[in-house]
Amino acid sequence: TFATLLVMLTRSTLREPVGLFFTLILAPLLVAVLGVLFGNDPSPQFGGRGFMDATLPACACLVVGMTGIIILPTSQLQLRESGALTRLRATPLSPRVFVAADLTVNFLISMVGIVLALLVGALGFGVRLQGSPLAVLAAAALGLVAFLALGYLLASRFRTPGAAQGVGNLVLYPLIFTSGAAVPLAVLP
Repeated sequence: TFATLLVMLTRSTLREPVGLFFTLILAPLLVAVLGVLFGNDPSPQFGGRGFMDATLPACACLVVGMTGIIILPTSQLQLRESGALTRLRATPLSPRVFVAADLTVNFLISMVGIVLALLVGALGFGVRLQGSPLAVLAAAALGLVAFLALGYLLASRFRTPGAAQGVGNLVLYPLIFTSGAAVPLAVLP
C-alpha cells in the first residue's frame, strides 16, 4: 500500500508545475542568476570568501522553507477542500500510511532540489563545499523534516489553502531575508 501510494503521490506532485518549480527549479535558478550577477571572487566583505560561497547554503535551504511552509500546507488543504481526504477515510487506507507516503515524497523531491542547488553552485561557480557532504545533507534533511512538521501544523490550523499560504508567506519571507538567502549576512546591518 505504501509503495503504491508513494508512486501515485509522486506522479501527482510531478504534475503540479507551480509546486515543482518552487521545489526543484527555483533554488538552482536563483544560484545561477546570483552567480552570474555577482560571481564568486574572494572578497574581504565575506571573510575572504566569494559571494556564492557566502550565499549558497541559504539559497539551497530556500527549498526547505518553500516546501515546508508553503507547498505542503497548501497541497494538504487543497486535498481537504476538494474532499479527497474525506473520501480516503472511507477506504481501508491508514492515515499513517498516507502521511508517511506524503512526507516521503515531499522529502525526496525537496532533497533533490537542495542537491541541484548545491551542484549548480559547486560546478557552475566554483563554490568550495566545506565539511563532509554527508553531514551537509544530514543537516539539510533534519531541517527539512522540521519544516515539514511545521507545514503539517499549518495545514491543521487553517481551513483554506489561501490562509495557509498567507501565513506561510508571513513566516517565510522574514526567514529568507534574515538567513542570508536574499542578502548575504555579511552585508546586513
